[in-house]
Amino acid sequence: MATGVIVPQVEHFRNVWREAMLKRLGKQLRDTCPKRSNDRVKPSPAQLKRVASVRALAAGGDARAIREAANVSLREAARALKISPATLSRWETGTASPRVGRQALRWAAFLDDLKRIDR
Repeated sequence: MATGVIVPQVEHFRNVWREAMLKRLGKQLRDTCPKRSNDRVKPSPAQLKRVASVRALAAGGDARAIREAANVSLREAARALKISPATLSRWETGTASPRVGRQALRWAAFLDDLKRIDR
């Protein structure tokens, strides 16, 4: 009988922890990305390399694997990145790729953070 009570509590704790981590990641992403009213940013060479690496991860299917290994759903990731789940799905499958800009840099930072959390 006690087991039935503990399991929902553990699941609740996991959900609360996941939401807190996603909220923290979202704040970090907002703090690290350029503050511009539009998505057009003149990227630095380092930012171009970062976007190219995230596009390579997506093309190989590794971006989705990283997200799933961290137990983050598509919807949760899209909410943290402030994009639609359909857009993120297209990026992860390689159907589309993000333009160089705030969203692409956010996605790269998000994947980097998920890699660190997963370790």
